Amino acid sequence: MGTIEPMTEITLVLEDSLALKLESQAEKQGLSVSQLLEREVARIAKQDPFGFFDSGTSNELRGTEIKQQLHETNFGE
Repeated sequence: MGTIEPMTEITLVLEDSLALKLESQAEKQGLSVSQLLEREVARIAKQDPFGFFDSGTSNELRGTEIKQQLHETNFGE
């Protein structure tokens, strides 16, 4: 049996237009929005985990930072 990793719950507050794009993209891929975001955050974190998480100085991500990171990777476009 595999090891169960601890999980952290994160709440995002997004502009309605971005939330609709995420919902549409998730539906196209047969995923929930949570699954889609989890996959994309994992992918982004693998690119440069210290840059994405602000060099580990804080475990709090602000919505504007996530929105910018999603924009930079052309997520949902």
